Amino acid sequence: MGGSSRSAPEYKPPSVLKAVVGLAGYTGSGKSTLAQELELLHAFGRASFGDVVRAEARARGIGASTAELRAVGTELISQWGWSVFCCEVLTRLRECKFGVVEGIRHMGAVAGITQVIQPVPLLLVFVETDAGERHRRLALRDHASADEAPPFEEEIPQLRSRADLIVSGSDPGAVVAILNHVKSIAGP
Repeated sequence: MGGSSRSAPEYKPPSVLKAVVGLAGYTGSGKSTLAQELELLHAFGRASFGDVVRAEARARGIGASTAELRAVGTELISQWGWSVFCCEVLTRLRECKFGVVEGIRHMGAVAGITQVIQPVPLLLVFVETDAGERHRRLALRDHASADEAPPFEEEIPQLRSRADLIVSGSDPGAVVAILNHVKSIAGP
């Protein structure tokens, strides 16, 4: 996989941005579903680490298998560093009052986002779903088993410990809990 290091894209948080919600959790926990609901039903701007990785894989002519995307993501972290990677992700937020970033799997991403969006707060939300449900979801998506955390998810327990809020990815009230938490920190 070729590629070159790059400098951080110009990124300045939108002037109206009051808070960013970062969604962390294991594969199949429900992060994407929650992010889509926040975007479509509550006018959050949405950005995704996975979208950046898939776009970079396409630009490099690399396939979109789980293994290939994991390799590209690992290379981007190594080549770009967290600051550039996070800027690349955050540039996908449109002018919005609240943003949501899905796919946080590393403490470096939390630090990078926090640094880039200052003074806007990052509210880290851990999406927890039992292993049986994650197995079912992954099987539906035709992914590998969720028996053990893949290497790119080894920091998930640390993210859970750092989370400002923990929600169940199976709870229909999870979005309401996130909205209430955002409002308590950043206002309506």
